[in-house]
Amino acid sequence: MDEPTLQCILFVEDTALQRELTERLYKMVEKVFHGATTFLTAESWQEAMKKLKAHPVDILIADLVLPPMSADETLLAIRDTEGLPPVVALTGYSNDERDFIAKMRRKCFAHGCDDFVCKQDVNHHPEILCERVFHSFLRNAYART
Repeated sequence: MDEPTLQCILFVEDTALQRELTERLYKMVEKVFHGATTFLTAESWQEAMKKLKAHPVDILIADLVLPPMSADETLLAIRDTEGLPPVVALTGYSNDERDFIAKMRRKCFAHGCDDFVCKQDVNHHPEILCERVFHSFLRNAYART
């Protein structure tokens, strides 16, 4: 069996500052796959859905709060959208808010997300997001075979 390759990542984030994560993630993925991965970006859930219809996407990384949508509305959209690739959810809340993060993590998994990451952790250690993306992608790729 051939090793699955991560060909396209869609990163959905509404703030320019956080989109810098895209650049850092792109550079890490580029090293691993030698430039063979395409990165798409969207600033809203609606824009992401248009890009998903136009491009085959292997993994979706999405901020949970995508104005005008709240985190709960984004999670409902994830749950209700058929055919989504694996989803890694991002939150701006910090791990210092342990009870809230634990609740949000459970909600993400219950609504179909494959993983959940705090942006604060990623800002300090971008490799965390890279590891979660690869893990979610590979777990889903092997589950389909």
